[in-house]
Amino acid sequence: MAITIKGSNFQFNLFNVYNQTNAEGEKTLPRAILNTKLPPSSILVLDSNEHHPLWDPLCPTTSQGAQPFIDWIEEQDLELLNTPGVGTFFRPHLSRETVLDLSLVTPDLASKATDWQTIPETGSDHYGLLFSIQTNADLVENPTNQPRFNTAKANWDTFNKELETAIQNSQTLQDMDQISDPRKADLMDLLLGNNTELEQQLEEIDLVQNQKLGGTKS
Repeated sequence: MAITIKGSNFQFNLFNVYNQTNAEGEKTLPRAILNTKLPPSSILVLDSNEHHPLWDPLCPTTSQGAQPFIDWIEEQDLELLNTPGVGTFFRPHLSRETVLDLSLVTPDLASKATDWQTIPETGSDHYGLLFSIQTNADLVENPTNQPRFNTAKANWDTFNKELETAIQNSQTLQDMDQISDPRKADLMDLLLGNNTELEQQLEEIDLVQNQKLGGTKS
């Protein structure tokens, strides 16, 4: 399977291959892949059905078709995303997990591919493969990099009055006495409501103080 994934400022080619043996005894890789050059910005995910120490250091034997496939990978300078030795396939009769499912990308995506991992809970003997490809799209604001307020310049009398008014107008905070056995969701609503009011009042008061005193956020 081959598809193209397009966004406003990115495009990937995704190839999904099952290296199965046909009626003539020939596998998919030599039949359809090894004579192909992947275009730039390509991702290849496959059930390789091949064993090799490159991706499975503990495998006792090397498959006959593994080396031609590795030669093809090296010719195109593809990057193997798998963490060597991390299993992707398991059946009860096996003594350990093996590595059959591979993820590869072209050189231009090598530095953009991150967080490779497996998902064992798929209901299959093959694990899911999960990773991210970074793009140049606008990202959401980092919650750990929020602006800090200079609370030393705050007018706390005004803050108290504004916070009291905000609490009186908050439906979540007004309904506290009606929650006999708070659920996690209720407690989360309470926490978020309280934090929202605090952040709003801090921002408004800090802005007023900065305008009066010529201060800035630090």
